[in-house]
Amino acid sequence: VSLGVLFAFFVGQHGFYAFSVQQAQIKGILLSDIVFSIAFCKGIAGLYLLSTTAGRAQGAANAGLFLPGCCLATGIVTITAADTWLSLFIGLLFWELSINVLSARTQAIATGNNPALIGRWLSAAILSGAALGPAIHGFAIQVDHGGIFLTFAFGTALLPYLWQFSKRSC
Repeated sequence: VSLGVLFAFFVGQHGFYAFSVQQAQIKGILLSDIVFSIAFCKGIAGLYLLSTTAGRAQGAANAGLFLPGCCLATGIVTITAADTWLSLFIGLLFWELSINVLSARTQAIATGNNPALIGRWLSAAILSGAALGPAIHGFAIQVDHGGIFLTFAFGTALLPYLWQFSKRSC
């Protein structure tokens, strides 16, 4: 189940990332502004992650999944509604910061469940999900079902939390 959650998460989020660039261009946001926004948000996210993880105890990385999942969902909604460079930037910043935190925490929890098995297949699940996401989303747009994939991306933002919640409930 852990690998399936990670696979679905990366399909949804990386497919959405491709969608966000395409939608921003359709709404008239300049490609140079999109590229600048992406680069700047990645830089901020990298600095944030370095500053918050330096010297932190190992167990602190497994903190909650709910808040970063909600922030990721907020980023998705903001990016989807963005019609200016600034609103796109704010959405991308939410998305970039939260996907890095949520991805790291989800991988840590998944690997902790069964390190021997999950560790062996972790990269395959993540890379195949990240590779298939944009292709599946492109197909969904082509057959005029982009909204379904957008709903899937939103759902996968909350999937790691729901997975953890279901494990505690059982």
